[in-house]
Amino acid sequence: MPTERVSAVRVACTGEAKNAVKEYEIYSILAIHGIFSNGAVSPLSAMVGCPLVLLKLRPSLLMPKGDPIKVGRKYSSKLEDDFHPNPVASTLMVELPSLCPPEDWKDHVGSVLIARADRKPLHMLHLSVLLGFAKVAADYNRQNGTPFEELLAPANFQAYYPSAIQHLQMDPKCPAPSADVPPLWEEESGMQTMDVESGGVQV
Repeated sequence: MPTERVSAVRVACTGEAKNAVKEYEIYSILAIHGIFSNGAVSPLSAMVGCPLVLLKLRPSLLMPKGDPIKVGRKYSSKLEDDFHPNPVASTLMVELPSLCPPEDWKDHVGSVLIARADRKPLHMLHLSVLLGFAKVAADYNRQNGTPFEELLAPANFQAYYPSAIQHLQMDPKCPAPSADVPPLWEEESGMQTMDVESGGVQV
């Protein structure tokens, strides 16, 4: 395990995104990386059956004080400072029943690294689908009053995932062909389309 590597995703803060830094970037990290011992588990991801761990990256970009053109970009290595927000991290860290992240994940989060708690490969499209599912569940909760935690059941997420990932990959701007996205769970790798008219023959 010391030399085994894992695919994780770096998510840029809003300040970096404004400076042409990619919002999502895949990182290859060691399986003994500190994120697995010191990272915070996302309650949202745990509820859908795919626990993710998040680690705030330091140094991270500070909010500008004064004219940003004159001051330039400054970074800080402190755990807590006047960092830029990170909406992806804040969403993943929401707690129930408030649907709000804890104070230390609400604002000034900075850039973060995200990995799967089980050390299996994480892809940026996995995050996009999970965030989309959370939004759909939150909207349904507001409109119909169904408990949010009930909507986040793993079976609901697994039913949502195939069409969502297909929809994302049909977008011309999608950064990853289907073959480049690792399965999110073991059952997915064995999933095949069923031809109903042919009597359920796998195609």
